Amino acid sequence: MLPHPPAIVRCDGCGHVYWLKDAQKIGELSLGEKCESAAPPEWQQAEFVHEPDEGGYYRAIGRGMARTREEEKEARILAWWKSNEPLRRDLNVMPSGIDVGGRQANLECLISLLDEDEERDRITKAEILRELGRFEEALATLGAVHQGDSPLFARQIERFCKEGDKLVKRIDLDGERAERRPPKRRPWWKFW
Repeated sequence: MLPHPPAIVRCDGCGHVYWLKDAQKIGELSLGEKCESAAPPEWQQAEFVHEPDEGGYYRAIGRGMARTREEEKEARILAWWKSNEPLRRDLNVMPSGIDVGGRQANLECLISLLDEDEERDRITKAEILRELGRFEEALATLGAVHQGDSPLFARQIERFCKEGDKLVKRIDLDGERAERRPPKRRPWWKFW
């Protein structure tokens, strides 16, 4: 039930963006210990980190932070999700302030990283194509979806494609309705 720290973080001190898994671990507190009383004083001086903004993701990816195809795929998915955040705030319009060119370039690269043999990747590809307004390609991709919960997702994506709707949508697991996601608050993290 506790929130998970982001996989990619930006240091507030120097601005460097990196994989949290690559950070040097200098210590650990037990669950329930208060940081102020249990942490050594030098930990108190550690810089705060938080998830990068949309542009921060694009810059980090462009500088080669992903060392493998899987890391690039994960980083691009996280950048896509970050780019979707402002789109969830208004139900009917594309808000200003979005790096539309960066978003589109990221999604085009992400499509090339998806594995057509994986059901989840086919659904992801269809959703990306829909958000890019490439509805016919999205519908063709959905034609190969058939396992597990995928048909439920596919039907909803298909409906949005047929409506010509490329806005970010929430996929309803009940299958009865789909709507925009409410905005989420992201926690701030301090790495010790």
